Amino acid sequence: MRYMTLIIIAFVLGCKPGDYSPEVKQLFDEVMAIHDEVMPEMGTIHKLKKQLGPLQGNDTRSDHVEELMARLDSAGVLMMDWMADFKVPGDAEEHIQIDYLINEKTRIEEISNAMKSSIESAKSYLDDDQ
Repeated sequence: MRYMTLIIIAFVLGCKPGDYSPEVKQLFDEVMAIHDEVMPEMGTIHKLKKQLGPLQGNDTRSDHVEELMARLDSAGVLMMDWMADFKVPGDAEEHIQIDYLINEKTRIEEISNAMKSSIESAKSYLDDDQ
């Protein structure tokens, strides 16, 4: 957990927009809004993995549990990698910054979808298992 806190602090300090154009600032805000919506779900992923852990290897359903755990892990890693990589090229021309942010918006949307989908699948499995 301490590692994740350090990454989040570095992320916040490293990606604040400086004197960017209004269009770049708007795109940055859109990217960050998606991030800010889904980032708290990292805790949900952790909690679900703890709930699924004891179900591993118990019976024929363990393959499905392994798949759910792998999807949760993958979604979490995608988010952490994205945060580590995200840095608007501050000294680049505006069109380069815009292209970068459009690409990053697509990436964070895909990560958001992966996180939400893996969480939904794990919750559904746990609800059905009860």
